[in-house]
Amino acid sequence: MNFRLFAMLLIGLALQHTPSKAADITLGGDALMDCDISLDGPIVAGDADKIRTIMVENDWWNLSNWILQRGKTLCLNSPGGSFPEGIKIADVIDQYGIKTAIGAGKVCESACSIAFMAGGLKGYEGTYFIDRRLHPRGRLGFHAPGLVVPDGEYNSKSVTDAYEVAIQSTREILKFLQYRENRIPEDLLIEMLGTPPGDMFHIDTVTKAVTWKIEITPVGNPSFDRREAAINACANGAGWMAPSTSSFAGRDFIRGVARKDGNVTVLGPTDGFLGEGTYGCNVVYGKDQSGEFVVSMDFPSGAAPFPKDFEKVYLFAPDLPLAELPLEGDWSDKQIIEYLAGTLSPARPAVIETAALRPSQAVAPPAQGSPEMGIPAFATEADEAALALDRDTRRDVQRRLSLVGFDTKGVDGALGPNSRAAIRAWQQSKGFPVSGYLNEAQKTALFSDSQERYEDWQEQQAKAPKKRRVRVCQRGPLGLLVNCRTEWR
Repeated sequence: MNFRLFAMLLIGLALQHTPSKAADITLGGDALMDCDISLDGPIVAGDADKIRTIMVENDWWNLSNWILQRGKTLCLNSPGGSFPEGIKIADVIDQYGIKTAIGAGKVCESACSIAFMAGGLKGYEGTYFIDRRLHPRGRLGFHAPGLVVPDGEYNSKSVTDAYEVAIQSTREILKFLQYRENRIPEDLLIEMLGTPPGDMFHIDTVTKAVTWKIEITPVGNPSFDRREAAINACANGAGWMAPSTSSFAGRDFIRGVARKDGNVTVLGPTDGFLGEGTYGCNVVYGKDQSGEFVVSMDFPSGAAPFPKDFEKVYLFAPDLPLAELPLEGDWSDKQIIEYLAGTLSPARPAVIETAALRPSQAVAPPAQGSPEMGIPAFATEADEAALALDRDTRRDVQRRLSLVGFDTKGVDGALGPNSRAAIRAWQQSKGFPVSGYLNEAQKTALFSDSQERYEDWQEQQAKAPKKRRVRVCQRGPLGLLVNCRTEWR
């Protein structure tokens, strides 16, 4: 840690306080977050020892094992409190390999956030694997330590005593972070110390959680187009703090889908998906080291793959507030990859009372139609393929789209990029899920909506002079017919 950061830390820790009301530390808690121990209330001196006693008395002190995915979880709900005690709790969590969690409607701020960031499981040969989970409706916040003091005069001894406390507190946090860089990353620590005690730096967007390795759970199923989800997954997986997806407009981000021996690869751009010099990006469904099929990210650079673990939250826009993530739906890894591959429809979106949300904020149309509820069905590539549209029908689709104001730039029976763009624009105008593909219901709707204009077009065609095929030739010098061809006249 550099000297400037040390100095910031020293100044911040010089101001701290201990609340009068103690936290309740009990066994059990929120089943959704797998709570084994729960801390509720302000953190005060002695809380770390209480947690340590619970671990020892229940014979949990040597239980943590990342390989076996075995360990206990401490669930936190505290507005903060004693900063030095928060460091001690973090040390107990680290010593015993305790996972941490913040449930729905719970708050973990100030000193509590220090303890939360220590959550994890013990690995082999002294390694430590981060395991800290935040419910999308929970709140995690950081700020610099502060002290509220009454008005009055303070002598030199009081100031000296406060300075000694600051030095001791600085020593403790530096000791804790000395060989534990991944617990509280330096850039997050700088954000914390740069936030005044009266304010709060919250982990409140997808990209903040991804950047500082905070697992968001539960996360529901996406309800928007798979291409947008693929862009989000690549941007989040790459770890960009503020990725821009504007360069993807007007192009198909997914190049194709490769399948072999049960493996599925959704092929994204080969390179430069986030700008010049960046990697390519694929989403892969294949066996991990244990032999189980899981979803992972692959960022190829030339011929070399660069794999990375996948999290479901990656499917959502990086700047999406955590509070707006859907909670409904629990797709398996197989269902996630089939959704990205285009063979599984998005989920029906939850109703979110907020204005002007992006499609990735769960406002896109649903996966399954429900006539009684007036919910249209989302059309996938597989749905359109099942229609088995011949060339003449595809021409009819193009012609009808153009007749109702969505120009396909030609009627050739090939549903290329211009036709797909016209379909998407028509779907949006009619309130259908925007995918660029048609299912049976949408094809019927298009033909019905365009029938009057289509009949007018047919009538005009019938009134137009009939053309006939004629043979046109030139007459040569000897009177012979040469250069003959057939024309419509």
